[in-house]
Amino acid sequence: MDLGLTGTVMYPVLQEKEFELGVYGGLRVGYDHDFYMGLAVGLAVEAPINSQWTVMGELMYAPGIYIDETGVYPAWNHGGYGIYG
Repeated sequence: MDLGLTGTVMYPVLQEKEFELGVYGGLRVGYDHDFYMGLAVGLAVEAPINSQWTVMGELMYAPGIYIDETGVYPAWNHGGYGIYG
């Protein structure tokens, strides 16, 4: 199980009536089998379906480091994607 928190800031790159495209970046911390921390960068697309619903998709890459009792080492395997309604 992976528990984490990512705080990012999004910068709109393209704003159209049908959709919005943005890039984002920030910090990520969490715990799976060890504590990890790192950066989070990504690309997000948001499109309104109607006045009440919006769909959003995102791709994220989050390189970072693991910290455990034996030391600190790279953790390049954190990333994600999603589609939200």
